[in-house]
This record gives sequence, C-alpha cells and structure tokens, in this order.
Amino acid sequence: MKCSEVAERLGISRTSAYEVVPGRMTKAERTGAEVLDRFFPDTQFTSVIHASAKVCEGSWQWTPVASFEPGSRPARDYAALAEEVLNELG
Repeated sequence: MKCSEVAERLGISRTSAYEVVPGRMTKAERTGAEVLDRFFPDTQFTSVIHASAKVCEGSWQWTPVASFEPGSRPARDYAALAEEVLNELG
C-alpha cells in the first residue's frame, strides 16, 4: 500500500504523517511543528522519530535503520509508528 493510500484511508493529510521530531529542535523545526499542530490538531500520529546518526549511517549503506541497527532508538521509534499506523488501519 502506498503512503498516499494509507493517508487517504486514515483520513489524514500526507504532511501530517511525516512529522519527524528530533531530540533538540531548531527554531525553524519548532515553528514547523507548531504549524502542523495548528493545522492538523487531531490528525497526527503520536509517535516521535528521534534524530540519530544511525539513520544517516544506514542510508549511506542503502539499508533501513531497522535493519542496520535494529536496537537503536530510531529503529524502535519507526516500529512504534508502524504499530500506530496498523492500529489505525484496523
């Protein structure tokens, strides 16, 4: 299933499905998060994907962080997001 199909099925904007919140946000990132919260107050997932060098390392090897470093915080974060999406899909 494509991301757009999942978003449509859940009745959410694709934008709200992609909010990634690092541990320490810059002013621009914080502003972006506030805008998403204002425009999509009830249509965002609650899972937070934390920033980590592991994600970058995996991308250089063309390997998802869940495969590259399965015990890392971002891998666990992505697993939690996947679980949240599956729960919404029923």
